[in-house]
Amino acid sequence: RTDGFRAHSALHQGFGSVVVDRASGSRRWSARGSFNYSSRDEPGALSASQLAGDRAMVDDMFRFDRDVARRGHAALRYGIAKDRFTSTLLARVTARTGDRRRTLLLAPGVHDRADREISSGSVGLSLENSVDDTAIPGSSGRLRFGVDVSRDAIDTVYRPVSDAGAPSTDPTGAVAVHRWRLAGYATQFVEVGPRVTLSAGVRWDGLRDQLDVGDRMVH
Repeated sequence: RTDGFRAHSALHQGFGSVVVDRASGSRRWSARGSFNYSSRDEPGALSASQLAGDRAMVDDMFRFDRDVARRGHAALRYGIAKDRFTSTLLARVTARTGDRRRTLLLAPGVHDRADREISSGSVGLSLENSVDDTAIPGSSGRLRFGVDVSRDAIDTVYRPVSDAGAPSTDPTGAVAVHRWRLAGYATQFVEVGPRVTLSAGVRWDGLRDQLDVGDRMVH
């Protein structure tokens, strides 16, 4: 935490994380989580006369400007290994929210103030498998294959801000983007000598996007 050099320039930050890892025989799992928070006041620009008078001051038109952000991430991994077969399952979740109130100086004494709210998130699941000794006799090899599925989203809303610093309940603009993704892949590795490894693979990706702009929806 810091109050900053100038008025209305304080910065508050926080961070936390946790990690858990366990193994039992051929099975192993781990969990991870983290969180980050920041809140920053933005003092804005000063004119030449203001700088000459007090370099640490803040112009009243910027007194409501700030940037607040929160981010979180969590993941769970589970793996099993048995003889020639290995499998790993990974589930993850990420989220972010932000609220930025900003004043743009259009001309001396003329400004435009707006509030932007943004939120994004992602949920995903991945499964990866591998099988050893899948090559022709006399050489060693490994086959890897798996699937990925995820859903991502981001929403942004703009609102005008009154002279008292309160955002309006009626937005001036809003955009929302959503994406579904599904993928599958397979790769074969073959060691044909102590210094030569051949590999071949195939992958397929499917995407479905949805864009919402105001009252319009586009796929």
